[in-house]
Amino acid sequence: VHAVVAAGPAAVAAKLKGSDTAIIMGLVHTMDHVIFAQPGIKQPEDLRGKKVAVSRFASLDDSAARFAFQKWGIPERDVAFLQFGEQGSRLAALKAGGVDATLIQPPLTVVARKGGFTELAALADLELDYLGTSVITTQGLIRGREDLIRRFVRAFVEGIHFYKTNKPASLASIAKFMRLEDPEALDETYRQYALKLTPRAPYPTLRGIQTILDDLGKKDSKARAANPSDFAESRFVRELEESGVIKALYGR
Repeated sequence: VHAVVAAGPAAVAAKLKGSDTAIIMGLVHTMDHVIFAQPGIKQPEDLRGKKVAVSRFASLDDSAARFAFQKWGIPERDVAFLQFGEQGSRLAALKAGGVDATLIQPPLTVVARKGGFTELAALADLELDYLGTSVITTQGLIRGREDLIRRFVRAFVEGIHFYKTNKPASLASIAKFMRLEDPEALDETYRQYALKLTPRAPYPTLRGIQTILDDLGKKDSKARAANPSDFAESRFVRELEESGVIKALYGR
């Protein structure tokens, strides 16, 4: 394939191992998880000594959970992190009382909220710069087919505009591809991703890449020495912004 949509750590880790990856767009510049806990847990401090479900160790939601506890001043050793797989399984474990808290993403946040669980925090509100969802290609393809990448990025930016400004069609698309019918869950998913998280100009942020490097650097000396600008190729988005294309799409 010519490009993939994936979490930022995949591209960063691949390049550290010698791959030719280049991040050309950043679609989510933080972590989009929400931490839910058992009804009796009312504040982060109540999670000391408790069990927290993640998909697997070193996964995106595992990193998100550890970041949250760091922001709250709670040492990781004071919490038991358990691997439970995808978020449906984690929510089931929370419902069964097997764990005390977990991380959920829209649209399952609506299910968790209706279930009476305590919504402790949305990671997007904890001021974390993180390259979550990104668009990745290779430097080789950029060198050999630059015009293809330029047209692809423009088409993607136009798609973001459609997503943000055509709610009925976007909701229908979300419903189809997520096999989702709950109107409340659909609306929350749209508001979270289309209106709140996805930027008009989808730059791959260097601060978000640096956060990934800092995390990988705990075990990898190459990550500690790496320059975040070596992982991103922002010029295609910059061309669209500086030429006025993005501004013209939105009429301002």
